[in-house]
Amino acid sequence: MCEKRVLQVFASPSNQVTLLCILQRKSDNAQLCVVTTHLKARQGMLLTSLRHEQGKDLVRFVRTHRGGRPTIITGDLNAEPWEPVYRTLLSQRDLGLESSYAVNAQEPPYTTWKIREEGEVKHTIDYIFFSGQHFTLEARLEMPSEGDIGPGRVPSLAYPSDHFSLVADLKLPLQENFPS
Repeated sequence: MCEKRVLQVFASPSNQVTLLCILQRKSDNAQLCVVTTHLKARQGMLLTSLRHEQGKDLVRFVRTHRGGRPTIITGDLNAEPWEPVYRTLLSQRDLGLESSYAVNAQEPPYTTWKIREEGEVKHTIDYIFFSGQHFTLEARLEMPSEGDIGPGRVPSLAYPSDHFSLVADLKLPLQENFPS
């Protein structure tokens, strides 16, 4: 089952969407909820507030469909870890989300690093969150070093996107008590 939603901001549709799928593991029929989104880009207090509202709507949408299933939420939030939308996602006790890239509560220094007309910009805006009570983080792809990235930053021949790949190996144990 997959559902999509245009994220709402103050009860009005925005241009950003989220996609949620309930997947079922073949070995034991355990189900999990996988969600992805791309929130509003650009900097500024108004856009920070808009992303926060989009994040709150995302949480409502996930709650409506997840049914207690193990959950993974991924996306380009276009928000640094200090923004309200980040804290909103991680503070939902019923979701129990953890960031797959946060080490000692610190996200990596960047998930994008590019040169724009206004200068060089380096931000952490991409995330993989997972319900920590269900999954074990086994491994993750590390961010490339400054030397690996090169002086032109991204996109480049080595890194063709303006965002670096995030990969997390999450282990979901065999269990009988996951909702179906």
